[in-house]
Amino acid sequence: MTLFAFSMVVLAGVAAGIVGYLTGMASLVSYPALILLGVPPVTANASNTVGLLGSALGSAVKGARTFLPRSNGRSVVVQSVAAAVGGLVGAGLLLVGGDSTFAVVVPWLVLASALMILASPRLRDLQHGNEWPRWFYGLAIMLVFVYGGYFGAGSALMYLTVTMIATRAELRTTVYLKTIVIAAANLSSSVWFVCAGRVTWWAAIALLVGSMIGGWFGPVIAARIPDRALRWIIGVAGIGLACYLWRMA
Repeated sequence: MTLFAFSMVVLAGVAAGIVGYLTGMASLVSYPALILLGVPPVTANASNTVGLLGSALGSAVKGARTFLPRSNGRSVVVQSVAAAVGGLVGAGLLLVGGDSTFAVVVPWLVLASALMILASPRLRDLQHGNEWPRWFYGLAIMLVFVYGGYFGAGSALMYLTVTMIATRAELRTTVYLKTIVIAAANLSSSVWFVCAGRVTWWAAIALLVGSMIGGWFGPVIAARIPDRALRWIIGVAGIGLACYLWRMA
């Protein structure tokens, strides 16, 4: 580890924190940065998961006064528990298996999620204002994060899609709550990675510092973007991620 490498990961973390808050795709910035700086793929994945906890902390603190009063506290707890269980199961599956199982189908899942987030106002109208049953919504969240703990790419986008269709929550509140729910999933996944000795700590700490700064600025930037534009930013970024995953498959 050199000062240059540490500084580069901090800067990548700042960018990842901002991108992660706006689109849920922080790993698209941070993971390649770790690989380019010589961190092996398996430990890069684990270090990335641990380091991005900083993004959630920064965003959660900055946006708490604005968004927590608009949120259903019980629902947030249920979502976080479901995500934590899903993340724990998914990370365990990753450590005993591999990620090749999802390699072919993942781009299609990400593309479908991106298109549904763009169409979410219309999809809500088709439900005539009805929300999904709580147990079914909780199960859907858990399955999203089983996938997230196992493979990772696009899980935040899938969470946004499920929540925007299953509930009547407004987009900005959902984007904020995503940081808390994903933090629960990442925290449980991190337990596996730390216990398995898969974390490169200098990289994780540098990413934690940078992503905390970027995460703090995320709500500030999002507040200046109209709802319609924010939804399109998320959707188009999701389509871009799907194309990237097709190329890598």
